[in-house]
Amino acid sequence: MKIDQQKFQQQNPNVKLEYFDELGSTNDYAKKSLINFNTDGLVVANRQSSGRGTRGRVFHSPETGMYMSIYFPVTSSQINPGRLTANVATSIVRILRKRFKKDIKIKWINDLYLDSKKVAGILCELVTDDQNQLAGVVIGAGVDLVTTEYPDNMLREAGNITESITTAEATDLVSEITQAILKKRQTILSDVIDPLYEQLMFLIGMQVTIDQTNNLLYGRVSRVNADNILMLKDGSKEYPVMFGRVIDWKA
Repeated sequence: MKIDQQKFQQQNPNVKLEYFDELGSTNDYAKKSLINFNTDGLVVANRQSSGRGTRGRVFHSPETGMYMSIYFPVTSSQINPGRLTANVATSIVRILRKRFKKDIKIKWINDLYLDSKKVAGILCELVTDDQNQLAGVVIGAGVDLVTTEYPDNMLREAGNITESITTAEATDLVSEITQAILKKRQTILSDVIDPLYEQLMFLIGMQVTIDQTNNLLYGRVSRVNADNILMLKDGSKEYPVMFGRVIDWKA
């Protein structure tokens, strides 16, 4: 999805913009830029040839979507990835719901859904320097704005947010998300998960199946804890799930 570079830079004069027709991965490029420039920045691509999601999964990235990675340096070494992902997801969903008037929700841990279809994915990564010290954070978002064609293995679960969007509207959306993340970075990086997160997380109370690559877990989601760890109930017992992909759910 194309954006107006000049308009974005006028709206965000202190953000270094790097804009490409195609990249392998905006997150991978943003990591290098963070180390090289040590400033607030944004990498945007019209499409990705090697887009990736959590645990290295392939992220379908045609030019009908929006692919952006925000990066910024941090000084704290105490950043909880689970809380970071929860707060970023909540911030982006707020913007998408307001802008498109759609009931977009969150599927643990980093997917956004509309009408039972995945419409966006979020990938937050911590970046270390040559001395293995924390240098900053990269926050990637891939949003299926008007995408309607998907690989066969994605037809069942993938969807789009809107029927059409102009370059000006896409630019405003990228700008609004960038501003929200950068202006609220301390809140996003805080030790507290935004209370709206659990309200938007539609799996609460659902019976789920979680794929952990070599293991399947079953249970009913009771809540997420303070570290954004999913808590499952199996009978009278409650136990934590720290990673995995929810592949099935029902009431």
